[in-house]
Amino acid sequence: MPLEVVQSVTALIDLCAKPGAQPKTEDLRAVLKYVAGVADAQVLDLPKKYGAAGAAVSASINTSLQRILEYGYHPGIPANVVYPAMIRESGWLADSDFAQEKPQLWDKSGTLEAPFIIHGREFEEITPDTFSGAFYRYTMDRVLLRTSYEGRDVFVSITQQDGPSSVGKKGLVLDDATWNYLYSEEEGLTKGGMTWMDTYMYGSASVSVYIQDAAIPQHTTCMMFKWLRAGWAKLNVVRSKHIAAGCERSVRSFRQVIESPKLPSSNELAAQYASLTKLSDEELDAMMRTYVDGLQRFRSENELLEDGLFASLLDDYTYVKQLNRAQKVNLMMKSYLRTQLGIK
Repeated sequence: MPLEVVQSVTALIDLCAKPGAQPKTEDLRAVLKYVAGVADAQVLDLPKKYGAAGAAVSASINTSLQRILEYGYHPGIPANVVYPAMIRESGWLADSDFAQEKPQLWDKSGTLEAPFIIHGREFEEITPDTFSGAFYRYTMDRVLLRTSYEGRDVFVSITQQDGPSSVGKKGLVLDDATWNYLYSEEEGLTKGGMTWMDTYMYGSASVSVYIQDAAIPQHTTCMMFKWLRAGWAKLNVVRSKHIAAGCERSVRSFRQVIESPKLPSSNELAAQYASLTKLSDEELDAMMRTYVDGLQRFRSENELLEDGLFASLLDDYTYVKQLNRAQKVNLMMKSYLRTQLGIK
């Protein structure tokens, strides 16, 4: 990848720390020109930045940019709904511009010289890592940008993590393809000989670019540039291949949702999420007990469910008692979406 493209990508990341700042036209142009010409399914190492390894991954999404924005950035739909294999829980902080203005990004437009731009701060808790089983919660600054390039509609999402994450806790991937996971409150890693380690995501930064295809309305090119530093005792153990695998995992689950012909309208999803938040505790717990009953089928497939920490979560509905209200709502929303899409 040309050095000037990497420099322009990092210049865009710098916007996260500068509320109200506008990107330089030459930086936007350099990044968009590169993404517009990149081949599908490219995986590239990026030079080390922010004390972290980096990777870039390109992909084609078989839907319009309009649809991506209507679901991915709908003010009433949390990101964990459309990225079910990557995000457990997410939300905009109350004082962020996005939370206050609730922009409909699919109706916004801009040019290279005058892009539409909005800043925000959000929290995010990820799903368990497929290797270590650990999951983390952190806050990040995000810049959302709408522009155009050579007549093509463009959206850019820029993030930078704000400080270290919470300490990693033990989670279990039951079935990544159907977004089934277990979350414990015990600190450490789930797998390997390092279960005792206190691990953190020390920092991350990313730029995701979406460009509408000029000739095919139902086709969007996406490219993600990401740096991630994580490990223990302030040592970074993340390599470019790990970042690329995470990006590819994110794209897979996003495609499952956004490309599905069975996906309800964005307004229906927002209404369903709102209705779940209004359930009484008793109603929510009844739904959760049915959900835990469904998880029992994984006992015969995973040795970590034979006894110990994760087995105990499924005994006597302990899991229902452990989770807070927001976590239950998000699990029930994920179950609703699985049902709607015909994923079992």
